[in-house]
Order: sequence, then structure tokens, then C-alpha cells
Amino acid sequence: MTVVLAEYQGERAQRAMDDLSAAVAECVGGFAVTVDGDQWKVGKVAPEIAPEGADQAMALGAVVERDGTKTPVKVVVFRTGPTVAYLSAVPTDKADEDFAVPAAVVDAQLAKLH
Repeated sequence: MTVVLAEYQGERAQRAMDDLSAAVAECVGGFAVTVDGDQWKVGKVAPEIAPEGADQAMALGAVVERDGTKTPVKVVVFRTGPTVAYLSAVPTDKADEDFAVPAAVVDAQLAKLH
């Protein structure tokens, strides 16, 4: 589980969310990225049910491949005012296909930002 909070000036948080939405739409079929010199492949990006209670929110799932190992990832991103929260999770068990960013974590972050 990873949680990142970022606060922006003025309308930049809304623009960041809008840009992220556009990038997700463009990359729905997957994409490649280099992280610390390693090539990673992100497979099909699938939208999921976004949390309620934020000014803007999105959720998605994907499979990330690195060095031949495939790992499912779930991501929730939401904005409340000038703050953007990014939450991601991977399953604790490789066989666990029914996992999510824990609702308790999403709810706690939403509560902190209200």
C-alpha cells in the first residue's frame, strides 16, 4: 500500500486531475515506462468504481510487468480542494485476484482532507 498526498497552488490540483484523466484515457491499451533504468510494461488500464466524497476521483486497475513478473495493481486518485491523494495497492498473495485499495484507507484519507 502506498499513499501520497500533494498540495497544489490555485487551480493546479484540478488541472493535475484533468491531465491524469486524459493520460489514462490515452493509455487504456497499456504503455511502457522506464523506472530507475528498468523497463516496465503496464498492461490494459481498466477503470473501476471511484470513491465518493471528493471534488474529483478516479480508480483503475492494471497489470505491471517487470523482468517477466506480472503484478496486478489497483490505484485510487482523488482531489479535495487543493490536495490530490494517490493510493495504490498490490495483493498480499500473488493468487489474490480480488483485492482493492482498502476502503478504510480511502475513507481515512478523505476524512483528513475534509
